[in-house]
Amino acid sequence: MPADGRSIMPAALQRAHRVALGCLTAWLVACGGGGGVDPAAPAPSAAVTPGAVALDTTDLDPAAAAQLANDEPGESGAEAVPATPPAADDAGASTPEVETPSPTAPAPATDPEPGAEPPLTEPPTAELPATLATNDPAWGLETGASVEPTGDGQMAVLSGLSPLVGSLADATGTPFDVDPGRLSVQYQGGDASERLARVTVEPSNPANHVLEFLLQAANVRDADGNAVKGRVQLNAYAVETVRAREVRLRMRMKLADGFEQLRSLDRAFRWLTLSEWWNDAGWTGQAYPFRITVDVTKPVAQAGSRLFFGVRAETLNVATQKWDTTVWSQLNTTVPVPLGEWVTLEYHFREGDASEGRFYMAMVPDDGQRVVLFDHRGWTHHPDDPAPDGLTHVNPAKLYTSKVVIDHAAAAGHPLRVHWDDLGFRLCRQRFDAATSPCRPETFR
Repeated sequence: MPADGRSIMPAALQRAHRVALGCLTAWLVACGGGGGVDPAAPAPSAAVTPGAVALDTTDLDPAAAAQLANDEPGESGAEAVPATPPAADDAGASTPEVETPSPTAPAPATDPEPGAEPPLTEPPTAELPATLATNDPAWGLETGASVEPTGDGQMAVLSGLSPLVGSLADATGTPFDVDPGRLSVQYQGGDASERLARVTVEPSNPANHVLEFLLQAANVRDADGNAVKGRVQLNAYAVETVRAREVRLRMRMKLADGFEQLRSLDRAFRWLTLSEWWNDAGWTGQAYPFRITVDVTKPVAQAGSRLFFGVRAETLNVATQKWDTTVWSQLNTTVPVPLGEWVTLEYHFREGDASEGRFYMAMVPDDGQRVVLFDHRGWTHHPDDPAPDGLTHVNPAKLYTSKVVIDHAAAAGHPLRVHWDDLGFRLCRQRFDAATSPCRPETFR
């Protein structure tokens, strides 16, 4: 890796000329790097810190086929969702101020889950230090890119990726490992009338192509054939190829108008997953499954209440196959989830215990003002795992929630839709010093 600790991400482009689902790239940082502050780098933006269907795996990681019934809230058993969702309210209802759930009267959830509701804690208040520049080669989807189904259509691969632009070696000739596991799309039943992933033209910018996730109806069914939830997700599953002790990940996201409809729902929910981090995965037969889940939540059971980001870390009870132990969780009720606008999500994962682990998430709207949503210091692997050995499974983009949530948006004529763009990884095989690691979040710009 270069001595300045830079990653493999695309050269900066003017936003007005974005033409591709640019950086579908994941890179391994296999050796040390300085990671110091570049004195020539421009000053960073100010940081704002606010208070059952068989899958075909012919072309994919075989472990992905096992990810069916144990990776989400309520998946270990049938979800007790109402037969019909509440009627959609007027999407133009007035917007209240930021609401905080009452600690003495928790709102009922639309997505029942095993185990007790996790405690909700406030986000941290530390400011983001100076950053390093990134000027990296890229995988792009400029020409002929598409999502191609495989086998029975329950999985797909991203085809037509453009060749990398730039060298795969640093100045000393040390090569990078550019394979974190094949990027693939996974469903869990249903067909294109219910769930869909595709590369398409961005409606507001025909020059740009994006990866679109769409849920028009619940596509996941229980043992009796009843639709209970919906799933579309992007898999970055490295298995043994890359066991990352640290990860730096960036991806642009735009939540379309179906998410605005969720504000009119008169129930609370905390399960609408946007990304997930598995250390270890619950379907690989390992002894200590652990996951970190990032969700859109609605903490107040009131029509018109706002949506907020939540994050939770949980362990799987291997005997019962239920994710019933919450290790830690945070809910940010200061910064509402942005609707109908592009933002860049920035993540940092550092494998470690209560003192060494770290999970960081920030959001950068197109105005450039970085907002640190979460910066948790604590467990990022199963607390009982005597020998954690690195992260191998990440869902950098995911759209996964209950039937109630899906139906409410669809009933108003605006199904849940997410646009994704510009995905880049930096994967560190070893855990570096926290102050100089090339994967640390302070290297974001």
